[in-house]
Amino acid sequence: MAKKKVSRKELLREPDRILTASSRLLAWVLAHRIQVIAAVAAVLLLVGGISGARYVSARNEGNAFSLYQQGMDAYETEREKSGDTKAAFEKAGGVFSGLFEEYKGCSAVTVGKLAYAKMAYEAGDFETAVRLYREILPEAGDDPVRQEMVLSGLGYASAGAGRIRDAIQYFEQVSAAPHLLLTADALYQLACLYETEGDAEKSLAMKQRLVDEFDDYPLTVLIRDAVAAQKSGETTESG
Repeated sequence: MAKKKVSRKELLREPDRILTASSRLLAWVLAHRIQVIAAVAAVLLLVGGISGARYVSARNEGNAFSLYQQGMDAYETEREKSGDTKAAFEKAGGVFSGLFEEYKGCSAVTVGKLAYAKMAYEAGDFETAVRLYREILPEAGDDPVRQEMVLSGLGYASAGAGRIRDAIQYFEQVSAAPHLLLTADALYQLACLYETEGDAEKSLAMKQRLVDEFDDYPLTVLIRDAVAAQKSGETTESG
């Protein structure tokens, strides 16, 4: 079928149709200008609000990390000057307290609490270390490495505070996740803690797992000899 030829007059009508549609749209906009202006303003406010929130958040994070660095510098300076970890811990305390109070919700606070908890442990303030690690634990989320670090810190701090059963519980959680960064160390600490508790059987089980699973652990050679000697002694007694 032959294609119908469009006349020049019909072609000239097309711009008229476009202009008519544009005129109608313009007339509608003018008639509803208040609603249109409000809608545009709402979009601009939303975009501006998001951008503003991001700017404020980024600024707060920057300020928080700056304060964190001040705390670290205060600690290192005092420790190098006096050689006293307790004095260095106390020197940095004011800066870290300001960080934790002023910038709640910033990632620098979590990093700062990890650092300050370690300082507290090294200064012998085990209760403060336990408190800080417990505060951080819910923030670790699903990150297995961060969870492992916090649980290990809780284990050490709890043991330092004399809470042996708590320490065992925390180190057991670390040891339950095989072949992570601190699993071997957790097994070693458990072996020592169970031995302190007088549970030779569980202590031997932790040592045996350490020997079986972690050949590259620095103390494995010594532990292997201890396991062999302990098993030999048990065999002699049973014989």
